[in-house]
Amino acid sequence: MEKLKSILDELNNRYFGGRVRVKEIRLMKKKSNRIYGRFNREGRVIEINPIFLTNENALRFVIYHELCHAKQRFRKRRHKWHTKKFWALMRLYEGYKEEYNRYLLFLKDYWLSIGHLTQAEIDEWLNETN
Repeated sequence: MEKLKSILDELNNRYFGGRVRVKEIRLMKKKSNRIYGRFNREGRVIEINPIFLTNENALRFVIYHELCHAKQRFRKRRHKWHTKKFWALMRLYEGYKEEYNRYLLFLKDYWLSIGHLTQAEIDEWLNETN
């Protein structure tokens, strides 16, 4: 999808000087309530959950998140994905805290709309993340 590639290229150029190698970016075949994006390090492919097509800010945030994974160096077969270095890269995203909160609000609205979680469960989860 050209929109995904365009956002990926823009973010890669802006934050990493275009140096992060990603062969392909595409939508996941099915929507998921738990997986929002993923990076396959062997194939250098990013997949994005289609739920984000309805919200440009959340889409950009998820693509940047996966781009940060693509930037990581992997020395072991089993690798911890969300390291201190990873979160340092994430915080470089312009307006990180505000964008993260907008992303969480999008997820909250999505989960409520599909009945995945109740308002009380979402409030409890949001309190844990902030």
